[in-house]
Formats: sequence, C-alpha cells, structure tokens
Amino acid sequence: IALYIFLVYNPLFLYISNYVTADALFCALTMIWMTELLWITHKPSTYRIITQAIIVGLAFTMRYNALYYPVVTAVAFALSNQSLKRKIIGSCLVLLFIGPFLLFSRNAAKSLTGVPEYSILSGWQLANNALYFYGTIHVNTEDMPSRECMVLDSITKKFFTTAQPGYLSFLAHYEGNFFIRQWNAPLKTYMLKRYKSSNVKAWAMVSPVFNTYGHYLIKNYPIQYLKYFVLMNTRNYLIPPLEKLKTYNMGEDSVWGEGRQWFGYEQAIIKHPQNDFQQQLLFYFPPLFLLSNICVLLSIIGYAITLKLKPTKQKISKYLILSGSFWLINI
Repeated sequence: IALYIFLVYNPLFLYISNYVTADALFCALTMIWMTELLWITHKPSTYRIITQAIIVGLAFTMRYNALYYPVVTAVAFALSNQSLKRKIIGSCLVLLFIGPFLLFSRNAAKSLTGVPEYSILSGWQLANNALYFYGTIHVNTEDMPSRECMVLDSITKKFFTTAQPGYLSFLAHYEGNFFIRQWNAPLKTYMLKRYKSSNVKAWAMVSPVFNTYGHYLIKNYPIQYLKYFVLMNTRNYLIPPLEKLKTYNMGEDSVWGEGRQWFGYEQAIIKHPQNDFQQQLLFYFPPLFLLSNICVLLSIIGYAITLKLKPTKQKISKYLILSGSFWLINI
C-alpha cells in the first residue's frame, strides 16, 4: 500500500515528466523491466525472455544508465529454474537489441568527429572526474600521451594556479560535474581555444582528447582518484542534490523558442509559483533516498541473520538476491 501511494501520488513524477528529457520514460521502462525479472525468477517463460530484452534495448536508447542492466538480467536468469541453454539465451539476447544502437551511435560520432565513440560526453566525464584530484598532485606536462593533452594540461595548470583556497571543500559540495558545467574551467576553455565554438560538433571533437587525458591521470594516480572523487562524491550519491529540480524553469519567467515549440505554448512567457516553491515541495527526496538505501541494507543483513534461524521460502531468497544485486550494481 505504501509503495502504491508513493508511485501514484508522487509530485516528483509531475516535474520530471515536464522536462524535455527521457528521464520519466526511462524510469517507467526500468520498473517494467525489473518486474519482468522478478517474474523470470518466479515463473520463467519464453515470452518474458523476449520482452525483457526488448525493454532493456528501449531503455538503453533513452539513457546510458542502462549499460549495467544486462548484468542484472544475467543474475535473474541464473536464479531462475530453467535449463542452462535458456539461461544463456536469455542473458545474451539483450545484446542483440543493444548492439545495433551502439554501432549506430559510434558510426554517427565517427562521421561527425572522425573518432568512433558511443557517447560524446564520455570523454568529458572522465576528464572531469580526473580534474577533481588534479590540485593534489604534481604532473609533468611533457609526460602527457599526446600534444593535445599537453595543451590541455597547460590550461589546467593555469586554472589551478589561480584557484581560490578551500576549493576542495567547494568541490565536495558540488554535484560532481563542476569541470563540465563551468565555462571558466579547463575543459570548456580548451574547447573554445581549439574550435572557437561550443556547438555539438565541437563538444564531440574534443571528447577523444579528454578521454585520453582522463585515462592518463586516473591510471597514474588511482589513490588520489578514489580519495578526491569517489569518496568525495559518495555523499552526493547518498544525499543527491536536487540540481535543476530545485527551481522551476531555472527561475526564469519565459522559455526559449525550442521550448515554446515543444510544449505548444502560444507565448514564451510562462506562469509558475514562487521560485522556491518547487524546492520546498521536493526537499524531502534527498534524505528519503538515503533512508531507502539504509532500509535496503538493513533488510539484507536482517534476512541473512534470520535465514540461519528459520527456513525461508526459496523464491523470497531469489527476490532479495535480485533486488540486492540491482541496488549494489547501481551504487
């Protein structure tokens, strides 16, 4: 009953559905997919082997987050009561739906930039993660793997030379992508210096350079990476900031031309409550997310303890293993 109320009377879904993003559809597909996996562990059938693969394929075209869904799918089939052949087919079938989309995306990127890459933001993200610990290390620019990386490293050194004291504390409370979002940060500075533009093609062209640069730093300084990015952002995972959900329409009283066309507005001016209304309405979601993680962890521990004291139905064990796997891999 509590779950039903939370899913139906949830104001967060209204706001997410009002964004020009695939988040709402991705969440819906994820819930359907997880339900199919629960059925596969309980009562496997050929029908569900096919449907779960199609759903993962659709979700993967919506959000890159679905990259680890095949791993959870394999766990579900491993727990199911069916032949080894059907388990292997079910676990691998999803790749037939993901594979073509991966190839299409890589070819599209190659035609645009000359470099095949699935996501043009992957290089940006990797370099961003590495720059979180750059200020704590000493890097020799001459040791960079390419001339482009040397130029980027010089820009980075200049940025950190002028960084204000206490910037590490500031980064610890940021959403985890400071160096992607800020225009004065090294990544966008390099892009504008190299291509004199900020269009999609420019973002894609610099991504391979950022990928190489980020790999180099993380590979050579793994301890600093774990300390100043992974551990630092663990707090942001457990208590995630509202980000753009904090303020309706980013606090503006109008939308861009594309937004007006998308929603079919007669005029660009929009009406909305005061700027802090949305934050006041959704303020409890970050602590609620933390609470839900604690509840899942305590449930798994409690179940493992009571399992030794009394026999439990096998299917409940499967459900918990499957749900626990999804929870852990997502973290």
